Amino acid sequence: AVPGYELRLVDEQGQEVKRGELGELEISGPTSAMYYWNNRAKSRATFVGPWTKSGDKYLQ
Repeated sequence: AVPGYELRLVDEQGQEVKRGELGELEISGPTSAMYYWNNRAKSRATFVGPWTKSGDKYLQ
């Protein structure tokens, strides 16, 4: 990861996955967006607290 940023892989409930499990990449950092302009539904689906859901899936 880039210095100052954090990455994690989470399941559908937002819990970090264990090694060997598939999870969605979430990113947190000082320049992450907070919301989509005039699109509350997409904002709620993408931004969870300090985390941004990438939509990409990876194995831990």
